[in-house]
Amino acid sequence: LVPLSRADGPRLGAVQDVLHQVNQSRVQVVVLFASPRAAHALFSLSLRRRLSPKVWVASEAWLTSDLVMALPGMARVGTVLGFLHRGAELPEFPRYVETRLARAADP
Repeated sequence: LVPLSRADGPRLGAVQDVLHQVNQSRVQVVVLFASPRAAHALFSLSLRRRLSPKVWVASEAWLTSDLVMALPGMARVGTVLGFLHRGAELPEFPRYVETRLARAADP
């Protein structure tokens, strides 16, 4: 977990602490639950410090974020694994929307 400040932005000192702990340990796999902004800050700092690559297990929040995944050099942080929850299909929904739109167009 990457701590956030009250302004919902990552605190640099907290991000540095997390990276230091990860880098000083023998851990090769890191599960990272973080907002896109916090993950961006963590990976930006990781890239600047040229920390050793890890396997990162992503939470859905930052896995789908362009802010994080389009970060220049992101390929150098290691391997990113993530899982997306696929919502249930609603087979009747398109017909429902079509009916509602038709009714709205012809009151």
